[in-house]
Amino acid sequence: MSSSSRIEAHYKWKDQPVPYCKDLTAILYEYKSQDPKPSAEQFGYNARRTITKSRTDANRHYLSRFKLYLDSEVAKTLPSLPPNVTPLSAIADYLSSLYTMAINDITDKWGGAVTPDNVVWFLTVPAMWTERAKQEMRMAAAVAGLVDEQDINNPNRLNIVLEPEAAAMYCCREEDYQLEAGQSFMIVDAGGGTVDLTVHELLCDPNTDEECLREISRGSGKSCGSTFIDEAFVKYVKKICGAANVDNLIASHEGDWLKMMNLWEQKKRDFADDSDEEESIPIPLSLRHLMAQDRLAEQWDGESDNELDEDELENITITVDDFRNMFDPIVDDTLNLVEDQLQRSCVALNEYKSQNSGSTQDYKIDKIFFVGGFSASEYLWKKAQERLGGRVQLLRPSEPGAAVVKGAVYLGRFPNSRRTRIAYGIKMSGPWTPENPAGEDAKKWNESENAYFADNLFHAIVGVDEQVGINETRETQYVL
Repeated sequence: MSSSSRIEAHYKWKDQPVPYCKDLTAILYEYKSQDPKPSAEQFGYNARRTITKSRTDANRHYLSRFKLYLDSEVAKTLPSLPPNVTPLSAIADYLSSLYTMAINDITDKWGGAVTPDNVVWFLTVPAMWTERAKQEMRMAAAVAGLVDEQDINNPNRLNIVLEPEAAAMYCCREEDYQLEAGQSFMIVDAGGGTVDLTVHELLCDPNTDEECLREISRGSGKSCGSTFIDEAFVKYVKKICGAANVDNLIASHEGDWLKMMNLWEQKKRDFADDSDEEESIPIPLSLRHLMAQDRLAEQWDGESDNELDEDELENITITVDDFRNMFDPIVDDTLNLVEDQLQRSCVALNEYKSQNSGSTQDYKIDKIFFVGGFSASEYLWKKAQERLGGRVQLLRPSEPGAAVVKGAVYLGRFPNSRRTRIAYGIKMSGPWTPENPAGEDAKKWNESENAYFADNLFHAIVGVDEQVGINETRETQYVL
């Protein structure tokens, strides 16, 4: 599959440290006057730079990783949102900023030839997201002004795209991987918050010679992206500096804390486990003061006889073993997901080939593509090669983070078929049976049918893990 037109990505974001196809997921909120609802003042890298350069202000709140709040399980472990801010409102505020930037960019390049009403929006989301989370994203798009509320389910205006599916289209069309019809491949979309997997087969219509993708097995995913390595680092810092001291620093000197996390981000990106050298991160002066006060208090109370060591207070030292301890649980979770998906997909592929062609050949997945920001980690890539390299060809695009962004555009132009992750149908009434999950409580006498009926039955129009083509319609009849 080859590209027939050029796709442009936006690589220039205000205050970004290096050119990248995505802005930072961050907002700087400010509470003004008596208004209980804060205003979103700055976004992305610009928001982070501002908060690190300014003094702590109780009227300002720096919010990041807010997309994770749509995962109900992960949300339980996250800090509380600022007052009068919800996951939907935060996402809407962020999308509104992106919308303004995108429209201005389009206008600068094409003038009045393209208007906002001519734009079709493709919002990428993790494959593991629930239908409710996807609908929240649609509502956020309407609140942000991308589309009118009546158009949130109109595919000519707004589409929700699964991130690994978008990456699959990118790998087929943008990179020179020489994929051929009949070959199968897995996408490992390893990002900041989630790791999502899908497996596809490249097909070619013999009548039209058009190529498309078929999803081989139902995708899987887990909240085990690179931000959870950040959480392990935070625990490590708290162990060294004292949990209360770190919490105090975040509350009173948030800018200093974010500077420290910025330094960690670079260390995390560079770690490849290819040397025994230790790394160090300077401890902010504000945190050093808190630690010194803590140590003096311990000595005063007779709980510690240790003298204050200035060198000990200046830097956090990270050994190779420390790095491994922070990385390995997340990397292992990621590769365990890949192993499981690979096994299930090989079974599904062979069943499909046997049913459709009668072939008894042992089919295997040909390639695995690692995409997403976390896939740029040399340590993850090294461990993947150690565990999987002997069984299947591993590939990583030149820009792992751009695969989803650009692939979403391709997916909009070249639809494919996918496996359903849930069943779709309607609630209906029908004969009651002892197997009814509500038991006797659902049992109601139906005079017209002279039998017991239940009103809590579900009729599936599309079942779980069923192959469904884009724009495919299903019809069913019901007796009223």
